[in-house]
Order: sequence, then C-alpha cells, then structure tokens
Amino acid sequence: MSPTASSPGKTREWTLWVVAMACALHVAEELFTGWQAWAREALGIVMPTARFLGVNAILVAAAFVLARVGWRRPVLSLVIPSATLVNGVFFHILPTLVQGRVAPGVYTAAVLYVP
Repeated sequence: MSPTASSPGKTREWTLWVVAMACALHVAEELFTGWQAWAREALGIVMPTARFLGVNAILVAAAFVLARVGWRRPVLSLVIPSATLVNGVFFHILPTLVQGRVAPGVYTAAVLYVP
C-alpha cells in the first residue's frame, strides 16, 4: 500500500514544512548578517531593504503554500526545495569558497538547504 495524504505518518510531507521554515530562517540570517551590502560588493546587486523583504516574504509564503500542497502535486511542491538547493550551493557555499570570506546566509544554506 502506498502512502497517501490520508495516511499520516507514512509520508515524508513534513520535509516540505522543514524547508519552508528553513526559508524563513535563511532570510533572517541574510538580513541580520548583511547580505545586501555583500551582494552589492561581491555581485553588483543592489537590493533595497523594502524590496529584499518583499521578495523574501513572497518566497516564504510560497514555501508554506507549496508545503501544504504536499506530495499531491510533487512538481509544484518540489520547486522550493530545488530552488533552495541551487541557492545554497551556487549563491552561498561556492562564493564563500571562491572569495575566502563568509557569504551572508551560508550557515543556513549549508545546514538547512543542502541536506
């Protein structure tokens, strides 16, 4: 018998909720560790605080909505975990290694996004 939405405890849907929570924690880490200044210096990206918060609020809201969708629509529900993996590796871990300095957000990216 395959797991369904009606058989709680037998699915791994909780992992989608963990990713959604990780998104919120990651945004907080970036905000409090100076991602905006780093992005301007390292990547040439200018991100005003209002835009940073707005875009990330949409991301976190989408993560929770898609976690609620769960495995009923895996193509949709796996968008956020896929995006967080790419973000963690290519926009946090690799820049940290290449630049030899910690990129804001690298801790939550390495600990919460990659695993």
